[in-house]
Amino acid sequence: MTSRQPEDMPEDHRRDDAGGARPVGEGSGSGSSQAGLPPTTQWPVAEPSPDGGNPDGAGPGGGGPGGPGGRAPYGYDPGPAGQGPAGGERSKMKRIGAILSIVGAAVLVLSVVAAVIMAVSGIGGAVSEAQNGTRIDGMGSVELEADEDMQVYIREGAGAPMCNISGPAGASIEEGTPQESSFSRDGTTWTSYTSFTVSEAGTYDMACSGGEVIVGPPVSVGGIMTGVGGVLIGVFGGGLGFILLVVGLVLFFVGRSRERAGRA
Repeated sequence: MTSRQPEDMPEDHRRDDAGGARPVGEGSGSGSSQAGLPPTTQWPVAEPSPDGGNPDGAGPGGGGPGGPGGRAPYGYDPGPAGQGPAGGERSKMKRIGAILSIVGAAVLVLSVVAAVIMAVSGIGGAVSEAQNGTRIDGMGSVELEADEDMQVYIREGAGAPMCNISGPAGASIEEGTPQESSFSRDGTTWTSYTSFTVSEAGTYDMACSGGEVIVGPPVSVGGIMTGVGGVLIGVFGGGLGFILLVVGLVLFFVGRSRERAGRA
């Protein structure tokens, strides 16, 4: 006997009865179909690529950093041109060059200034006291301090003079510490001939024959050493500052050129 489908039966039920089984994935539950539900779709599982890379191109053989044509892995952003590791090295070189240039210029300027100050104050001060000594031509007087070494200077190349010194009552005059020193005054070079010291401060009279003399303190050895130290600071400190300045400028301009080339 032939069964007849009711006229009001839904279309999908008619297909079930007419064709037997439904396609896989169109229903839900355990074999029973629900009217009006759209069929579900099952996507095929991607197979690994033949060269061992990931199918989405995130590893070797795919796209991204590991292969052409794929996507970059999560968390990786190469950034704009010139900002990768190489760009960072170029920026670092430029920054180091700028720092070295500033330090070198500062060392150079400070060394030159210190050298000038120390040379002028040291050598100039040491010589000026002797230059300002008392000039005696034949007879004269000089103000002296107790236990102060004084030098008698004569013109360079002149003969040895004969001098007599007299001072306050009870003052003693003794030979001072020998020291060779010289200076220039009024275009003439004066060299030390002898030295003496007095026991009491006061005014002392001098009578010299055989030429004009200058009585004054010896040239300060400490002042000379200060001046020499200033010269050495200027030479070595200035040289170091100049080297740092040159190296810094080279690094700065090389780094800037590479940075610009990386951006191009």
